[in-house]
Amino acid sequence: EWVTPICTTYRQQYQVHGIPGNTQALPGLQMLAVLDEYDPAYLAQNPVHRTFLLTSLKRLVYIYDRAVSVGDGPVSVRQGSGECESKGASIRRVLGLTPTEIKTMIDEAYRKKTAFPIDRVVELAAQLHPPTSTTARYLRRLSIESTEKAERSGDTNSFVVRDSTGLVISALQSNGNAFGSFLTPPDLGFVFHNRGSKFVLLDEGADPNAFLTGRRGFHTLTPWMVTSTTTGL
Repeated sequence: EWVTPICTTYRQQYQVHGIPGNTQALPGLQMLAVLDEYDPAYLAQNPVHRTFLLTSLKRLVYIYDRAVSVGDGPVSVRQGSGECESKGASIRRVLGLTPTEIKTMIDEAYRKKTAFPIDRVVELAAQLHPPTSTTARYLRRLSIESTEKAERSGDTNSFVVRDSTGLVISALQSNGNAFGSFLTPPDLGFVFHNRGSKFVLLDEGADPNAFLTGRRGFHTLTPWMVTSTTTGL
C-alpha cells in the first residue's frame, strides 16, 4: 500500500518522516517534539535530568497514544498530510498537550524530585476514553509485549539506501517472536512473521487494533527517514 508519511521538524534543520497507521512512528515523533524543547548541550551536561526526561516522556506517550490509540484504520486515515508539522500542530500533541506543556510537567516533577505525574496523564486520557477501556488496553498491550520479550531471541534488520538519482529506501524487517509464526513456505527458506499477535479479539471494534476485515495489527517496526530542511536530502 502506498501511503503519505507523517513528518515533524526537529531543531529547524531536519524533517523526520515515519509511516502512519499501525506503527510506532506517531509516538516516536511525539517524543522527538518534546525533546526539541530542550537544549542538547544542557541535556549532555545533566545526565540525571536527561534520564528522568527520557523515561517520563516514554511513559507518557506509551500509556496513551501508543497503548490506547495507535492502530490501523480505514484507508482514509492511513495517510499523512505530506507536510512536516511545526510546533503545536496535532501530530506533536499528546492528550491535547503541546510539547511546551509536557516539558513544563516533566520539569516540575524533576524539580520537586517526584515521579512524573502519570495519574494526571491517566486522568486526561479518561476524558477522551472510558477509564476502564483505557486501562485495559494499556495493561493488555504491556502483557503481550512482556511475553514476547521473554520468548524473543533475535534481531531486527534495518537498512537505508540512496542511489545517485536521489531515490531513497528505508526498510525494516523482523519476524516478531524468534521464529515468527513457525510457518515456512515450501522451498523458499524464510519464516512468516507473527505480527498479527497484537490484534485485539474481545473489544467489538472499539479498539483501533480490533480484528476486523482489512485491518492490520499494531507492530513495533518503524522505518525512518531524516531529510534536511535546507537541501531536502
